[in-house]
Parts: sequence; structure tokens; C-alpha cells
Amino acid sequence: MSTGPQGANVVPLKPDSKADAKRLDRALLARLPAPVHAVQLKGKQVIAGLLRTLFDKADDSLFELADRAVNNQDQNLFFESMREVRLKRRTVETGFADHIDAAFARLASSDAPRAEQDDIYAGELSIDSLSLVQNDELEELVATDSMIQKANERFAEPIQHVAIRLDSLVPVKVYQKNNPLGPDTLCEGFVAATGCMTLDIKARLVLFKLFDRLVVTQLGKLYEDVNKTLIEHNVLPSLKGPQRPQRQARAPAVASSKAGGVAASGADNRTQDAGGGESEVLSTLQQLLAEQRGEQSANGDLLGTDFSGDTIGTTDVMRLLSQLQHRELPSGQSNIKSVLDHVLRARDDGKKLGQLDDDIINLVNMMFEFILDDRNLAAPMKALLGRLQIPLLKVAIADKTFFSKGGHPARRLLNELATAALGWQGDGGEKDTLFKKIDGIVQKLITDFDSDVSIFGEMLTDFVSFIEKEKRRASILEQRTLDAEDGKAKSERARALVNQSILTLIDGRNLPAPVLTLLQEAWGNVLFLICLKHDTDSDEWKEALQTAADLVWSVCATLDKEARARMLQLVPDLLKRLRTGLESVSYNPFEMTQLFKQLQAVHLQRLKAPVVVPTVKDAPAANETPAAAIEESVPQATEALTSTAADEPRAVDPTPQAMVETVIAALPEEPSAEPTAQADNPFLAQVARMSPGCWFEHHDEGQQYRCRLAAIIKATGKYIFVNRSGMKVAEKTAAEFADALRDGKLQSLDDGMLFDRALEAVIGNLRSTRGR
Repeated sequence: MSTGPQGANVVPLKPDSKADAKRLDRALLARLPAPVHAVQLKGKQVIAGLLRTLFDKADDSLFELADRAVNNQDQNLFFESMREVRLKRRTVETGFADHIDAAFARLASSDAPRAEQDDIYAGELSIDSLSLVQNDELEELVATDSMIQKANERFAEPIQHVAIRLDSLVPVKVYQKNNPLGPDTLCEGFVAATGCMTLDIKARLVLFKLFDRLVVTQLGKLYEDVNKTLIEHNVLPSLKGPQRPQRQARAPAVASSKAGGVAASGADNRTQDAGGGESEVLSTLQQLLAEQRGEQSANGDLLGTDFSGDTIGTTDVMRLLSQLQHRELPSGQSNIKSVLDHVLRARDDGKKLGQLDDDIINLVNMMFEFILDDRNLAAPMKALLGRLQIPLLKVAIADKTFFSKGGHPARRLLNELATAALGWQGDGGEKDTLFKKIDGIVQKLITDFDSDVSIFGEMLTDFVSFIEKEKRRASILEQRTLDAEDGKAKSERARALVNQSILTLIDGRNLPAPVLTLLQEAWGNVLFLICLKHDTDSDEWKEALQTAADLVWSVCATLDKEARARMLQLVPDLLKRLRTGLESVSYNPFEMTQLFKQLQAVHLQRLKAPVVVPTVKDAPAANETPAAAIEESVPQATEALTSTAADEPRAVDPTPQAMVETVIAALPEEPSAEPTAQADNPFLAQVARMSPGCWFEHHDEGQQYRCRLAAIIKATGKYIFVNRSGMKVAEKTAAEFADALRDGKLQSLDDGMLFDRALEAVIGNLRSTRGR
């Protein structure tokens, strides 16, 4: 640290606010290479999924504890804790994600503060220090330390491999304490994130135990995925042993590269193997270009790589490119190589491009031809990004490792611009905020960029900050859209389940009109609300069904002596339950009174009637008055009894409990959002593999727009699509989705990194040319 005057050229290591901290983290994160960003994204996705499971289980666990509480105080404690967890769940998830981002940000600079310096869990604990800790804090401390220790022992080798691979990419030494995905960081991050909750230590320890059981014990899969991601990015793919390579052994190589005039910065200048992998991509591309030109000797060496003779120097090439950068190219002209050749032919000295510069110009030119032909971007956006060809060409000529540096700020800026532009469809034209922002960045690079590549890092940080704000605004609208769709789907499903349950209860029985009205309209609302709040596997649902079944039995059961006695006991309690239920849904008091009067008349008429055994066909019709129906039923029932053979058993009425069991058994299972794959329908199989986040271009009835699959509503199996602003633009069932893919009405867009796709396309084209 500098020992100069206080306040002079000092960057505060502890920001004044959370907003300042996040801005600092974003700036630091922008410096990290691409493999580290891939690890960060993978880690946050896996942890987010585990946290969702934890909070779903937390609700059940706290409810069970409240149910088993021995006194009112403990019961209230767990109920309040359950409410607090529900309210603060989203805040904890966001805070935990920010904690992981901050841990990754600290790897970007050796000047960043070390987390363990301010960590209450860091270092050895002494008896004296423990005596100063409150009992609740001590219990938290012990629980957290136990989780960390067990995880570090259980996943020792994969954790070490993650640390070693990250260590080879960043300027900060990575070890157990500062590993951003290590048990220390994750456990302490959860403790910090749950600090926003006002919980008793009993409830807090329940959360910690769930975190240990549902998150920490599942970290093995996370480390496996992270190591696989790093291997895919060619980061120490042959690492097997448990020993950590010495950072000091790499220092001379880095120092010598700096001494040779190479502008080195952190991990971007470290080689991952003895072959100097940074120029491997460019060497491969040169080899393919030479083969395409037929300039290869018998032993495979490249020809034409001698820079002596009448060739223009790299400095002059950069100067010519700067001149072209500040003036408009001829309309429709995207081939910078042909423009340069035209300029060079006009010179008096007759010099030509050197072989290496010529190869780089050809490669960048081919990459931008791919970009300008890319169907994943709208035409105005492709035209904007196409103007970055000369600035990126200058970067590639000045830094021959450009093609191999996945985390190079110029490459990352192009990728970020293209990813943000993926959902842009040009509705707002040049007034659109995203278009104006990208246009401003492109214009600034064309105007201000000469040779200092740090401008790309500044533009990248600024654009990432802008996009995050845009995403936050869009995510609010999108979440409202999805909440509304989810609520609509749950409502439709609940209404269908209620209707089916009532029909199963009626089961062809001819019920009096007031009872039908009470069941289908009044009590149907009670069942509907219970289904929405508690679902069909809850005790509340079963109790409400039992009330409905008791009502049906009370008006249609055969009244022998035993049934009559049972009915006399049942009716008062039944009426009380019906009244309580209807009041809970604020049913119209006047209509409720009228229904109860009519129900009372039905019950009185049944109790006054003689003991009969009505058959199904002789039962009272729904549109008949209760008195008339009963009077008619008496002689018919008597005649039926006398004509029935003695050996013919009389049908036994089902009990209300049996009715409820029948209704529950008839309910459909929870619908699955995943379509059933069919061997003869590959498009339906493609839909089954879809996950939220995929972008599509929609063509239908003259309309064309871009949309993203935002969610799959489980209750209805519908796929919800939104635009870049988060507004719903379409919804489809799995079958409709598959048909749209088959007919070309929905075409998937590739959201992969644009620079990398362009580079892969160039390599593929050159190799296919060699094959021919």
C-alpha cells in the first residue's frame, strides 16, 4: 500500500454502502477471464437450486415443530419463524448470490481485501475469545464450524482441484478460506445472508441443520460440475494429483515475458502448459490459411513467414487502420483486407502487408463476415457491431494472443453486446435505450481508441452495469407476468378439482335443488379457496370434503332406525360447519339464510317420513319440492319392499367416509410440465429438452418478433414467452410448441458467445476447405 499523504490516490477497500460495494464488485468481476465467469455462473445456478429446496423444506420443518410444540410459547415461536422465513426468503437468496459474487470479485485483484481479515470465523478461537461471545452466537459459530469441517474433509480432493485451477487463472493465491465456492465461503455466506431474519436461535439452528443436510452434503456434484467446466475451458485438464503446483515456479516465465515487452496482466499471461498455449489458436489458424493457399513445404513448415523485404511494418499497418477507423468506408464495403490492399497499391513505395499481419487481417475479416451473416441478430444491430471490425483488428494485430484470451476485455465486450442484442427486434428503432447505448459505445471506440486497450475494459464495465439495470427492470415485469400466469393456472386447476370432487360426490344421486345449490355454488367456493391455499392433500381439504359428504348423506341415505338416530346427531354439527365455512369465504348472508331454511325443511321432511327404502329410479327429482317428493316416495317404497324377494340383498348406502375416499381416489395426479416424448415426433422430444432462458424468433400471420421462454407453468403445462422487457407475448402448450418448431413459426436463436462462435466457424470453414 502507498505511504503517501492520506486521501491521495487511495481506493477505499471498504465501500461506504452496499451499492458502492456492488459497483466495486462488478468492476472487479469484469477483469476475470472467461473460465472463471463460467465457474461463477455454474456455481450460482447450482447453489440457487439447492437453496430453493432448502426453503421449501424449511416451511414444512418449522410447521411440524410448531405442531409438536409442548407449549403455546414454542408453538408461536415456530409459527412466527415460519412467517419470517417466507417473507425474507427472496432477500436471503439475493444476499447469498451477492456474497458469492463478492468472493469471486476478490480474486480479480491482489489489492482487494481478504475476506478472512474481517471474518468472525477466521483464525483459531481461544477460550478467552469464546467467553466474549454470546451463547446464541456461540451456537451459530459451532454449527457453522462443524459444517465447514465436515465438508472440507468429505470433498477434500475436488475442492483442492477447483482451488488449483482457479489459482492458475487469477492473480490472487486461492486456498481454502478464499475459494469462492469452498465450504468456508458458502457456509459463512449463508450465515451472513440469514442475518436479515429475526429468528430465535432454535429456528435459526433448524435452518442451519437444513443447510447442512440439503446444501452442504450435496456440494460434491457442484465441485464435479465446476471441475468439468474448467477442463472444458482447457484449464489444467490433466490435473490428477493432490499436490498444488508452486506459484513461484511460474514467476520467472511471467517476468521474462514482461521483460520482452509483452504487456502482461494477471492470469491472461500465464501459460497452462509448457507449449505456450496462448499462441496455439493463432498458429493453428495460420497453418490452415497456409494450407488453403498451398504454401506448405514437404515437412509441414509454413512458408512465407519471413518479414524481411518490401513489407509494411506493424506500426504503419496500425496507423493505416486508424485512418480508416475515423472515416466512413464505401457503402456495403465490409472487406477491410481489400480496402487496405487498395490503399497500399496507391503508395509509392510498393510495400505489402507482412505475412502475419496479412493472416490476422484475413481471419478478423472472415469472422466479421460470419457476424454480418448471423441470423441471430437483427440487421441494425449487426450493422452496429460490424463497425467494430477495425478496432478489434487493431487489438488482434497489437496483441498476438488475442485469439486465445477468453477473458480479453475486447472479446468480452463484443460478446456482451451481442448477447444483449439477441432479444432486440427494432421496435423502438434508434430511440430504443439499448440501441442508443450500443451505438454510443461503438462510436466512442471508433473515436477514442488508438492503442490503449484499457478503453475496452472501461466500456465493458459500463455496459455490464447498464445491462444489469435493464435486467432488473425487466425481471420485475417478468415476475409479475409469471406470478399472474401461475396464479391463473392454479386457479383453473383448483376450480377443475372442485367441480370434479362435487360431481363425484353427487354420483348420479337426485339431490334436492337447495342441496345442489349449496354444494355447487356455496360450498364449491369454500373448497376452491382451500384448494388454492392448502392443496388437496391437506387436512383442511379432507375436512371440507367430509362436510360435503355428510350433507349428501343427510339428504339421500336410507333412513332406518340406526340411520335416523345418526342423522339427529349429525345435523346440528353439520349446520355449524356449513355456516363457519361459508362465513370464511364471506358468502352473502341473506342467501345463506335462505339456503339454510330450505335445507332445514328438507331435513325435517325426511325425519317425519316413515322408514322406507327408496330405489334409485324412485328417488325424488331435483326439481321437485321436498314435501311432495317424500309423500310420493312412501307408497312406492312400501310397494318395493313387499315385492322384493327375501333372498335379494338390499344395497347398502355408502358412508360419508367412503364417499370422501372415493373423491380423493378419483382426483388426478399432479400434472407434469414435461411433454411425453414420442419416437415419431422429434419436435416434441425437442420441446421436452427445452429449459427457460432459450430465445426464439416468432413468425406467424405476418408478425415477427423475438421472445424468450420465461417459464413452464407446471399446473397447466403451458410454456410462457416474454420479450426483452419481460412482457408476455405468447403462451403455448407442448403440442403447440412442437408444431410451431416443425412449421418454422418458432426458430431457436443461438445465445452462445458471438466471438467464439465466429472463431469456431472460421476454423470449421478452413478445415472443410482443406478436406476438399
